Amino acid sequence: MSQTVKALISLRELILSGDLEPGAQVLEVALVERLGVSRTPIRAALLQLSTEGLLEKLPGGGYVVRAFTERDIQDAIELRGTVEGIAARLAAERGVGALALDGLRECIAGVEPLLETTALSSDSFERYFEFNALFHQRLLALAESFVLERTIANVVTLPFAAPNAFVIAQSKLDLVGLGAFPDYLPGEISGGMKKRAGIARALMLDPRLLFFDEPSAGLDPISAFELDELILALSRNLGITIILVTHELPSIFLVADQCIVLEKSAKGIVATGDPRKLRDESKIPFVHNFFTRSGVDRSTGQGG
Repeated sequence: MSQTVKALISLRELILSGDLEPGAQVLEVALVERLGVSRTPIRAALLQLSTEGLLEKLPGGGYVVRAFTERDIQDAIELRGTVEGIAARLAAERGVGALALDGLRECIAGVEPLLETTALSSDSFERYFEFNALFHQRLLALAESFVLERTIANVVTLPFAAPNAFVIAQSKLDLVGLGAFPDYLPGEISGGMKKRAGIARALMLDPRLLFFDEPSAGLDPISAFELDELILALSRNLGITIILVTHELPSIFLVADQCIVLEKSAKGIVATGDPRKLRDESKIPFVHNFFTRSGVDRSTGQGG
């Protein structure tokens, strides 16, 4: 994934999550440090989000986060759909050449293979961006209407009316099994779904590492197992390294191929390695007791 696309996705998520509140000034230098990319991709992302209506350019330079409501988003999406529907109708009424139709088919042919897999790579997402944006451009061009072109140019400056505005968010929800719940509020979903939503949010940044701190805490055994399976699938399918802090043996044995065992009295690490080997072969009482859920060894004072 290019640095510009990474900056765009990350900055959009900061705005949508509320980390950057309405009215907050967006500073290039702070974003460079926060997002880990250079100033050039940051500037391109700021310009794009200004075009999408999420940021407002200040007269003296710089940007601030625009305030918008859920109704604003719904109206903007509805308006774009209406305008593009008119474009399609006019194109059909006025006639479209075979070459122009081939251009649309080319975009569809480029997108379809990307949607056949359940785990898109960063490069695949970027190609989807390109094909999706090109499809919308070509669709509008079929109408051969200057009026519609001017209208859509204004529409895309509204929050979430740009063609790719929802693509990344929806794709991450799909990855964690929440693709059918994009409009649900936190109070309308279960504890397990909230944990999945948190993972989807973390995936917005296309991380190389994912840190989990007792991820199955508060979940019933079935939900905990399903969450462990999701974590393992994300690691395998996306090539992400998982760092998991947990006391749950089922999670350790399912997800981990290497583990570090910490012990309070030792004030540090007492064992490292494959958890299955540590369970079967470790001669350290604390490690053996932990992995086998044995009781305290009264002769040594150590236990699991």
